[in-house]
Amino acid sequence: MRSKAFTLVELLVALAIVAALAAILFPVFAGAERAAYRAKCTSNFRQTVVAANLYQQDYDDYHVVVRYQAATPPSGTADRIWPQLVLPYLTDIRGMHCPADHTHEWETEALFDEDLSVGDTWARFYVAAQRVNTGYNAVYLAPMIRNDRGQWISVPRTSSSVTDPAATLVLGDSAWKVGENGKPQGGGHYLIVPPCRYTDSNRRDTFELAGVNDDSIFTANLRWNPNGEQGGLWGWHEGLITAAFADGHIAVQPKERIVDGCDARPDWRGRVFDASRYLWDLR
Repeated sequence: MRSKAFTLVELLVALAIVAALAAILFPVFAGAERAAYRAKCTSNFRQTVVAANLYQQDYDDYHVVVRYQAATPPSGTADRIWPQLVLPYLTDIRGMHCPADHTHEWETEALFDEDLSVGDTWARFYVAAQRVNTGYNAVYLAPMIRNDRGQWISVPRTSSSVTDPAATLVLGDSAWKVGENGKPQGGGHYLIVPPCRYTDSNRRDTFELAGVNDDSIFTANLRWNPNGEQGGLWGWHEGLITAAFADGHIAVQPKERIVDGCDARPDWRGRVFDASRYLWDLR
């Protein structure tokens, strides 16, 4: 009587078929997951842009300030940073996170500020707001300057003062810092910094043109590095960067496009050689 058990050859053939199917399907599933991450990240950026636009409508067309009451060292007791200021229009801070970023320390979202008041949405999530993935083009749109009393203040521009809204970056995928292993750590960063500082025409300083009269608040903690560093853009989607522009549209950009029009070098040593292609605003 013939046995109903599989022979060794049949088992090996079945295992080979399963392995072949897995080799074919796993990349498909991984690709679908990455596509879902990109779609979700794009949706999050779109919601954040809408929230920022609603903020502008309430504040006479001015872009959101970087920090409401800057202090050294930073403190959630009095200070508010821009993700907190748009949070009432967004309702959930997770809308500023990229799903492809698995480095977030989610426990920080349970932290509140010492001066939290019931019903005061702006007073929530100071720590978590520092680690959102929607980094803000602060140098050009709301630079931090010192006033006559030596205090740091953010001086936002109006949207009407942006010459080419469709070609001016407002928000971009960000990383807090990049470790020695070349991988991002600590989630995102609420600020991003421009890749270049100078133009070739009369050696103009683009920071000064943007209204920054003292860049120490940026250089102290944020340094541009084309490979990604604290405060820098980061390609969470296989090197692609989600970016939001001043006219409201969202685009997934290759890293090379983000530094278009300038010679990106560490610590802003690069020059802007084509202002019409420079996405950070120099027109």
